[in-house]
Amino acid sequence: MKKSNLLITVSSVLFSISIPTSMALDNTATAISAIALIVLLFEGKKVFKEVDLRSLGILLIPQGVSSLVNPSLLVNLPKFTDINHHLFAYFVPFFEKRRFFIYILAITSTLSALSVLYPRISLFFKHHHSFGFFNNPLTTAGVLFVLFFLMLSECLRTKKPLFLFPSLFSVIAIFELLERSYYVAIFVFVIFAVLFFAIKSRKLAVLLFVLSIAGAWYFWHLPKYKARFLSSFQVKADSSIKDRLSIWLSYVKSFKEDYSLVHIFFGYGERCIELAKKHFPESFKQVWGKEPTQEDIKNHFYGGEAHNIYIKMFSKYGLFGLLGYLGFFGYVIAKNLRIFKPYSLVFASGYLGFLSAGFFENNFTDAEIQYALLFTIAYNLSLLKREVKDGISR
Repeated sequence: MKKSNLLITVSSVLFSISIPTSMALDNTATAISAIALIVLLFEGKKVFKEVDLRSLGILLIPQGVSSLVNPSLLVNLPKFTDINHHLFAYFVPFFEKRRFFIYILAITSTLSALSVLYPRISLFFKHHHSFGFFNNPLTTAGVLFVLFFLMLSECLRTKKPLFLFPSLFSVIAIFELLERSYYVAIFVFVIFAVLFFAIKSRKLAVLLFVLSIAGAWYFWHLPKYKARFLSSFQVKADSSIKDRLSIWLSYVKSFKEDYSLVHIFFGYGERCIELAKKHFPESFKQVWGKEPTQEDIKNHFYGGEAHNIYIKMFSKYGLFGLLGYLGFFGYVIAKNLRIFKPYSLVFASGYLGFLSAGFFENNFTDAEIQYALLFTIAYNLSLLKREVKDGISR
């Protein structure tokens, strides 16, 4: 075995363990994958021909251009784009041909979901959280959602029930976490998957629809899930909704009052948070109906996190960066729809669900979620590339 192949295999295994469990192996996996790419280049491998770089270009070039327009971003090079060393997770699946890592990922994904349902599992691994291996329930839900549609897709592609278990447990765990953003993601996923399957396979469409209705009926009759769902419509009583509205309104005011035409196109870089904060007291008063104290601003502004990935992309990178973000997902979704097989339709529906959750969270810029998503997209694109090759060879 070549050194590069060994390094890629080790890196893929480490990512498969660390992505679902948050074990401190992701940086090690990143370092090994970086070394592997260097070795591949020295071995004469056409690295950039193997990897689908168009998707990354669509995402990163607009962010890079916007960063050049905003010197505040150039001061801190790691923030030049919203992807840093996590990018190496994207390269690994293109070179790991044996796909052994996907079985490890199925096991660790199941373990991660079960750690939410049975907290003693996370305690066994010395993770003192009531929401699995991660220190934030939104992060846990985001990672599990990505793993859910990855495993379901693999189940349909390989026709192996093994991959159905992590997918099922991940959905149950997401409901247990009570994170409404990912309730929306699951709903959007089901809607699009049923629509796509209705064109490709009516049996699959009917099966998914019936299972979804049965699952919704079951959770609806459990008080805590029903109450959490209904709280989404109780704007005046739900503090997290009012916090989001206050922050969103602050950003909207800053767009109207502080952004020139250049900033509309290229964003305000890191200064976008400072500008939004300037408008937060007024926005807080409009939403909450009272003057904010300094303590209120500290507790409800959340350091300027927009809790909306589209507002964040627009405020930081402008219209150019936002279109790059949407184009990135649009490119990947289009490639899956072009193949139009059941497993690729699950991937496309999963990305649409992820995009819907982004209306309420900065999900793409969460480090753990980003690792999971980039690794999944790379695996997805590598499968599609093989489909095209097989089609040409036939």
